[in-house]
Amino acid sequence: MGHRSGKSREPHFRLQNACALVLATLADSPESLERFLALSGLDAGHLRAASQDPAFLQGVVDYAVKDEALLREMAARAGMAPERLAGELMHIGAPQGEALEEHDVWIDP
Repeated sequence: MGHRSGKSREPHFRLQNACALVLATLADSPESLERFLALSGLDAGHLRAASQDPAFLQGVVDYAVKDEALLREMAARAGMAPERLAGELMHIGAPQGEALEEHDVWIDP
C-alpha cells in the first residue's frame, strides 16, 4: 500500500479550519447563528455531521465572505485585517483550479 501525501488533504483541512472559524464566530451571536441555521436548513445538532461534507464547508465559507459584519468579527478573532481574511477565504474556498472573483466577496477598499 502506498502512503497518501498530506498535501492532497491540505485544501480540505484548510477549508475545515476556515469553517470552524466561521461557526465559532457565529456561535458568539445567537441571532447570527439562528440566521445561518435558517438559511442552511440545519439545526445546531446537525452541524457536526454536516461539517464532514465538503459542499457544506464550501457553503459556509461562501456565506462568510458575503457577510461584512461576520467577516469583520472573524478578522478580529483571527487577529488580521478583514481584507486579508477575505483574500485568504477567497483562496481557500475557490474550487480547485478556479478563483473567486472579487465581486463575489465583501472587501472594503
